[in-house]
Amino acid sequence: MLGVVVRYYSFEKYKPVSTYLGLVHLENGTADAIVAAILQLLTDVDLKIEKLCGLGTDNASVMVGVNQGVFQKLRSSYGLDNLVLVRCVCHSLQLAVSAATEESLPRHIEFMIRETYNWFQHSSLRQLTYANIYKVINDGKIPLKVVQLSNTKWLSIEPAIGRILDQYIELKTHFEIVRRTESCYKADMLYTMYCDSSNKVYLIFLHSILVQKVNKESNNTDSFTLQKDLINFVKSLANIVINNFSNRKDIGIFELTEEQIDPYLDPRPYLGFSFEKACEDCNVSPDEKETVGKRCFNFLVKLLKQLVIRLPSNKEIFNQISLFSVQECLKPQRMPITKIAERFIKNPRVGTQIEEQWANLRLTNWQKTENTAEFWGEVMRYKDASGENPFQDLVGLAVRLLILPHSNADVERVFSNMNIVKSKLRNKMSLKTLHNILLIRFAPRHCDSCTCKVEIPPNELKAVGTSAVYKMSEEDPIHNEVEILRDLDPAANRKCN
Repeated sequence: MLGVVVRYYSFEKYKPVSTYLGLVHLENGTADAIVAAILQLLTDVDLKIEKLCGLGTDNASVMVGVNQGVFQKLRSSYGLDNLVLVRCVCHSLQLAVSAATEESLPRHIEFMIRETYNWFQHSSLRQLTYANIYKVINDGKIPLKVVQLSNTKWLSIEPAIGRILDQYIELKTHFEIVRRTESCYKADMLYTMYCDSSNKVYLIFLHSILVQKVNKESNNTDSFTLQKDLINFVKSLANIVINNFSNRKDIGIFELTEEQIDPYLDPRPYLGFSFEKACEDCNVSPDEKETVGKRCFNFLVKLLKQLVIRLPSNKEIFNQISLFSVQECLKPQRMPITKIAERFIKNPRVGTQIEEQWANLRLTNWQKTENTAEFWGEVMRYKDASGENPFQDLVGLAVRLLILPHSNADVERVFSNMNIVKSKLRNKMSLKTLHNILLIRFAPRHCDSCTCKVEIPPNELKAVGTSAVYKMSEEDPIHNEVEILRDLDPAANRKCN
């Protein structure tokens, strides 16, 4: 299945909206098959391929291949010269963290996290036993569920570690009791790991680093400041591993190479307050602290190298987008947007008007200065004395940048919902039925409502249980589903970029 999510600008709500568009059955996973599926779906829902501004995808070669990838085929075959490719930031961060963890830290750390979850997953009795122990230790409070370590949920290692650290003493006590009463080998092994003080130091260190992550798993995040967040995250790592990095002005953060990293590694790195405090609280010996410290330092070095390799592909795009953040727009000294305008606007006259409007933007006293999307919504609604918007061309460019995706999280949520709907007990469900149920699930979300508050059109209610609705669906199923969706959300009926 190919899951497709559409991101557009709603002129009714004055903000970008991401919502489920459709599921398409693929005959094979080639680029040609994917392109054909995308075009067919856009045709079915009456969307023009010419209005496609950006393509958000993972780093698979079939999607991003230079010559035969889906992006390149769409761009070259359909005249989409301005089409922007955005590689998923969350996916890149996940790959970087996974590679650094696998190559630098002890393998039993991941085993400890994963098996702690698996221990309770399939046994209600174990959950009840642990809950009773937790209540005794914490004055009747109920424990939170241990989080699963999942490869399909990006950077799930951070909340999983956080939940274990919050219940570390209780989990250790639980495994100690079980190993004595049941003589269970796995419980004995997990108890031994929880007794090892160095393992707790590893977990505290990992959590302190990963909690700083730029895990923007929602396209509702302010993507205009994403470039700044990414740079700050990478700089924080470079300041730890590279000696005197803050005073080096000769290289950019994403231009770092192994030749510029390895010779300048800090011989005595400071791994942070959390690491030092953990070693002190866990009574770690000096020799053991040195061993753990080396592994943690190697993790940071590997993570830095992975990030500077994977993230620069989006650097130029996010750098351009960041100029349109509300903080940058209202600065006294601003960067010119000539290159951005030339990339998206082919008409020289319009490009000149955009530059003039950009220069005049600060002359108005704007009220919505906290959120970028709200700010541009206010600019879009602004009218001068003649009743016209003097920033119309500039707003059009800002909207194109606003709707560019930076995360594939919405598509992953589509597949998560698909697996919930089409379960083992409903494995013969047709694609049409599955598509209709997903439409119902996602429609209230982009309407800023919930299912119980959605008002069903009277003509649709009257058709329920009659042969007319089945006849209508058989004639043109997808078209009628889209019409029903547009009845539910008037904003979807407006023309959007």
